[in-house]
Amino acid sequence: MDTTAAVATLACVLSLGCNACLSQRHFEPSGADEPTRVNVHVVVWPEESLVLAHLMLGRYGVPEEVHSDRLVWLARWPWKRIVVSTGPAGTPLEQVVDYRVPPEKLEDVESFSSHLRVDAARGELSSLSDREDYNRLALNLADDVVCGRMTPAQARRFFARTVRLAVTGKSSPYTKRLFFAPLPPESESSRMDRF
Repeated sequence: MDTTAAVATLACVLSLGCNACLSQRHFEPSGADEPTRVNVHVVVWPEESLVLAHLMLGRYGVPEEVHSDRLVWLARWPWKRIVVSTGPAGTPLEQVVDYRVPPEKLEDVESFSSHLRVDAARGELSSLSDREDYNRLALNLADDVVCGRMTPAQARRFFARTVRLAVTGKSSPYTKRLFFAPLPPESESSRMDRF
């Protein structure tokens, strides 16, 4: 099922007021070897979340967790966790990596972007946005801030400039891949010695 069809079906059913008809919505990830269906409760899902859910299903396959307000994929390298939710507009996609932010750099990372979350207890860094390439950009810039290659103000300007260029069809290597290597989840003991 393509994204347009998923959105059109949802809009049509909601406009008819037949919410019960969509108590369970089926998605079929593209590229699957065999038909794999995920029941997703999307009666009240915003279009932005629905489109992202379909995109992530096509890219990462069937999620490990399905909830009425979110889908969760685990261990899809380089991501430790991917969450598509019905959360606030503009931030329905959260992508998490194993990354320890040193305590002395926490304030710098937080002042760079309010869309970054640091979980010191778990050794995680995550970015929330509406696009995977913007999450990669934010995480790469957070790493630059942690490593002292940029100040938070420089990182904010770089982020804004890169997003403006993306709107015109230009891209940056910062949006294509992570420039740092998060450690795989099974390397917990090694990860503890990272910083």
